[in-house]
Amino acid sequence: ISMNKGTGIVTSVPSDAPDDYVSLKVLQDKVDFRAKYDITDDMVLPFEVIPIISIEGYGDASAVFMCEKLKIQSFNEKAKLQQAKDETYLKGFTIGIMQIGEHKGLKVSEAKPIIKQEMIDAGQACLYFEPESQVISRTNDECVVASTDQWYLAYGEESWSDAVKKHVLNAETFDAYDPNALSRYEYVIGWLKEWACTRQFGLGTFLPWDPTWVIESLSDTTGHTCHIVVRDGHEVVIVAKSLGRKATFHSIQVGARLPAHATVLGRVLLGGMSLAQLQALYANREMPSYTALTPSTPSALKALVDEAAADGVAVSQGGFESGISTVAAPVHNAAGQVVAAIGVTVMASRIDSAQLPNMIEHVKAAAQDLNWRLTHTHSPH
Repeated sequence: ISMNKGTGIVTSVPSDAPDDYVSLKVLQDKVDFRAKYDITDDMVLPFEVIPIISIEGYGDASAVFMCEKLKIQSFNEKAKLQQAKDETYLKGFTIGIMQIGEHKGLKVSEAKPIIKQEMIDAGQACLYFEPESQVISRTNDECVVASTDQWYLAYGEESWSDAVKKHVLNAETFDAYDPNALSRYEYVIGWLKEWACTRQFGLGTFLPWDPTWVIESLSDTTGHTCHIVVRDGHEVVIVAKSLGRKATFHSIQVGARLPAHATVLGRVLLGGMSLAQLQALYANREMPSYTALTPSTPSALKALVDEAAADGVAVSQGGFESGISTVAAPVHNAAGQVVAAIGVTVMASRIDSAQLPNMIEHVKAAAQDLNWRLTHTHSPH
């Protein structure tokens, strides 16, 4: 029950919801507590726990079992109640068997989608989506779920889910090393039906049959954090950042400024500048060294800038910070001028030589897609 939204009438299920069972017991056992909330005896005393789901090892009233096991006496024991809730809900969904109703004998994971569809068809329910937990945007606003058209991967498709379940639940083909982990696998296989796989923003591969959507963003494809940067004089400014799944904490955030001469992103952004222009840019300005690879004169910088421009991509392996490597490519406007750069950052002093060629191709492809978007109305794919 959330006080931030109208949730209507929520049923009490003391047989399988530890919070509900403890609340019922407190109301039944404490006269003063009932009086405090104007609860009359006939509202709580005649009621007993009614078995709904049977769970092997937990009986037909898992909430009662867990509350007695953890010695929970009050609804103020939040940590214990959360532990009891997590365990009963997980076991109830994965191995629980329905004990009443038209679907008696079915596993809960099998009965749930059937009952859900029956209620929708009967006009008794409608679909409602919300984030699993509070999500705050960069503008400090609370986010809600928007109802939009979307492409999904149908993980719940019967042949897919059956094949995965058959593999995971077979001890000869899969070892989770921990029974609890195995239960989580089975739980996720049971509830994961559709997964949104596209977006209408960011860099990546256009969906072949619908180029208004993008799949496999650069950070998804490489697994590493990617940045889009622009140049402001002798500095590089990060204007966008996307964390990859392999990312670890890094202090460089959107809005951060880096020295153009010392970073591979900066050298890409300086593409097209003549030696005279570079000399003017760094006139009366020091070019501090950060590593042995940092160019210290406009001439040395010019050589690196020209090399990056000729290759269409630049790679720095520990060139700015010893434990960080970057692959960067330029983004051009319709006039062919470098207006931005996109790069992938790897938290390592060197990029694996076997992975580097593919990473270069992914970065170049993302830059080309962004080039196209800046100069055309739709994708070349």
